[in-house]
Amino acid sequence: MVFYESYLLFSKVANPGEISSVVSHIAKLANTYHGVILRTQDLGIRYTSHRVNKARVGVFWYGRYFYVALAANPKIVPNLHKLYNSNSSILRHTTMRMLYRTNLMTSPYSHLYDP
Repeated sequence: MVFYESYLLFSKVANPGEISSVVSHIAKLANTYHGVILRTQDLGIRYTSHRVNKARVGVFWYGRYFYVALAANPKIVPNLHKLYNSNSSILRHTTMRMLYRTNLMTSPYSHLYDP
């Protein structure tokens, strides 16, 4: 089982119901590939460094970032990308293989703040 983390940028018009349905689809995919969702975290509304153009949806300068950590078979990655690309409320996404399991114990962006 391989650990993955996905960062998703949802549009500003996406309601919490749409976001929860995407997370439930990710959970179903993970379950299909003998995996499990380890952690989900809402990172809040943030501005992007550049304008995001989404065809037939609009132009966005900010959106809601979401973090999903999961453990599953590596065959899940193409299906995750298919899910992310087919959803119109997801503006941008990235999925990375987690190199260290300690990433789950620290919160994302914790390195940006002084203790």
